[in-house]
Amino acid sequence: MSKRDYYEVLGIGKSASDDEIKKAFRKKAVEHHPDKQGGDEAKFKEINEAYEVLKDERKRQRYDQFGHAGVGSSAASDGPAGNPYAGFGGQTGNFLGLAISSVASSVVVSQGSSKVPGVVMSRHQ
Repeated sequence: MSKRDYYEVLGIGKSASDDEIKKAFRKKAVEHHPDKQGGDEAKFKEINEAYEVLKDERKRQRYDQFGHAGVGSSAASDGPAGNPYAGFGGQTGNFLGLAISSVASSVVVSQGSSKVPGVVMSRHQ
Protein backbone atom coordinates (compact mmCIF):
# COMPACT_ATOMS: atom_id res chain seq x y z
CA MET A 1 0.00 0.00 0.00
CA SER A 2 1.49 3.34 -0.99
CA LYS A 3 1.27 6.38 1.23
CA ARG A 4 -0.82 9.37 0.25
CA ASP A 5 0.80 12.69 -0.52
CA TYR A 6 1.24 14.63 2.75
CA TYR A 7 -0.11 17.83 1.21
CA GLU A 8 -3.20 15.92 0.09
CA VAL A 9 -3.61 14.40 3.57
CA LEU A 10 -3.80 17.89 5.09
CA GLY A 11 -5.78 19.33 2.17
CA ILE A 12 -3.26 22.05 1.34
CA GLY A 13 -1.13 23.10 -1.62
CA LYS A 14 2.65 22.76 -1.86
CA SER A 15 3.05 26.51 -1.46
CA ALA A 16 1.19 26.54 1.88
CA SER A 17 2.68 28.72 4.62
CA ASP A 18 3.58 27.44 8.09
CA ASP A 19 0.37 28.96 9.47
CA GLU A 20 -1.74 27.31 6.77
CA ILE A 21 -0.12 23.94 7.53
CA LYS A 22 -0.80 24.33 11.25
CA LYS A 23 -4.44 25.38 10.70
CA ALA A 24 -5.09 22.50 8.30
CA PHE A 25 -3.49 20.05 10.73
CA ARG A 26 -5.60 21.24 13.67
CA LYS A 27 -8.81 21.10 11.64
CA LYS A 28 -8.11 17.57 10.37
CA ALA A 29 -6.85 16.35 13.76
CA VAL A 30 -10.04 17.49 15.51
CA GLU A 31 -12.17 15.97 12.75
CA HIS A 32 -10.51 12.53 12.92
CA HIS A 33 -9.42 12.33 16.58
CA PRO A 34 -9.94 8.75 17.82
CA ASP A 35 -11.52 9.93 21.09
CA LYS A 36 -14.23 11.75 19.16
CA GLN A 37 -17.33 9.85 18.09
CA GLY A 38 -16.81 8.87 14.46
CA GLY A 39 -13.05 9.49 14.75
CA ASP A 40 -10.63 7.37 12.75
CA GLU A 41 -7.34 6.37 14.41
CA ALA A 42 -5.65 5.40 11.12
CA LYS A 43 -6.48 8.76 9.52
CA PHE A 44 -5.43 10.57 12.69
CA LYS A 45 -2.02 8.86 12.60
CA GLU A 46 -1.66 9.71 8.90
CA ILE A 47 -2.51 13.37 9.64
CA ASN A 48 0.07 13.49 12.44
CA GLU A 49 2.72 11.89 10.23
CA ALA A 50 2.06 14.45 7.48
CA TYR A 51 2.22 17.34 9.94
CA GLU A 52 5.46 16.10 11.54
CA VAL A 53 7.14 16.28 8.13
CA LEU A 54 5.57 19.44 6.73
CA LYS A 55 6.00 21.57 9.87
CA ASP A 56 9.79 21.01 9.86
CA GLU A 57 11.54 23.03 7.15
CA ARG A 58 14.35 20.51 6.57
CA LYS A 59 12.03 17.50 6.48
CA ARG A 60 9.66 19.36 4.18
CA GLN A 61 12.49 20.18 1.76
CA ARG A 62 13.58 16.50 1.72
CA TYR A 63 9.97 15.41 1.20
CA ASP A 64 9.50 17.90 -1.65
CA GLN A 65 12.68 16.64 -3.31
CA PHE A 66 12.52 12.87 -2.65
CA GLY A 67 8.95 12.15 -1.56
CA HIS A 68 8.33 9.61 1.20
CA ALA A 69 11.77 8.06 0.62
CA GLY A 70 13.36 11.32 1.80
CA VAL A 71 11.71 11.29 5.20
CA GLY A 72 10.97 7.64 5.93
CA SER A 73 12.73 5.44 8.48
CA SER A 74 15.22 4.35 5.82
CA ALA A 75 16.23 7.96 5.10
CA ALA A 76 19.45 9.36 6.54
CA SER A 77 18.83 10.35 10.12
CA ASP A 78 19.76 13.65 11.66
CA GLY A 79 22.00 12.34 14.40
CA PRO A 80 24.59 14.49 16.12
CA ALA A 81 25.55 17.33 13.76
CA GLY A 82 23.40 15.76 11.04
CA ASN A 83 25.75 12.78 10.74
CA PRO A 84 23.88 9.88 9.13
CA TYR A 85 26.67 7.53 10.27
CA ALA A 86 26.43 8.47 13.95
CA GLY A 87 24.99 5.08 14.90
CA PHE A 88 27.94 3.13 13.52
CA GLY A 89 30.19 3.23 16.56
CA GLY A 90 31.67 6.73 16.51
CA GLN A 91 35.44 6.99 16.14
CA THR A 92 36.10 3.32 16.79
CA GLY A 93 33.83 1.29 14.58
CA ASN A 94 31.76 -1.68 15.60
CA PHE A 95 30.86 -3.79 12.62
CA LEU A 96 29.26 -7.23 12.97
CA GLY A 97 30.31 -7.49 16.62
CA LEU A 98 33.95 -6.66 15.91
CA ALA A 99 35.53 -3.70 17.68
CA ILE A 100 37.80 -1.87 15.26
CA SER A 101 40.61 0.40 16.39
CA SER A 102 43.75 1.66 14.74
CA VAL A 103 47.24 1.62 16.21
CA ALA A 104 49.91 4.03 14.94
CA SER A 105 52.08 2.12 12.44
CA SER A 106 51.82 -1.63 12.90
CA VAL A 107 48.29 -2.85 13.01
CA VAL A 108 46.95 -6.39 12.77
CA VAL A 109 43.52 -7.90 12.23
CA SER A 110 43.00 -10.84 14.51
CA GLN A 111 39.83 -12.83 14.09
CA GLY A 112 40.43 -16.49 14.82
CA SER A 113 43.71 -17.50 13.22
CA SER A 114 43.74 -15.01 10.32
CA LYS A 115 46.03 -11.98 10.55
CA VAL A 116 45.84 -9.10 8.11
CA PRO A 117 48.01 -5.95 8.31
CA GLY A 118 46.09 -2.69 8.62
CA VAL A 119 43.49 -2.91 11.37
CA VAL A 120 43.14 -4.48 14.80
CA MET A 121 39.86 -6.32 15.31
CA SER A 122 38.69 -8.14 18.40
CA ARG A 123 35.34 -9.48 19.57
CA HIS A 124 33.27 -6.70 21.10
CA GLN A 125 30.99 -7.83 23.89
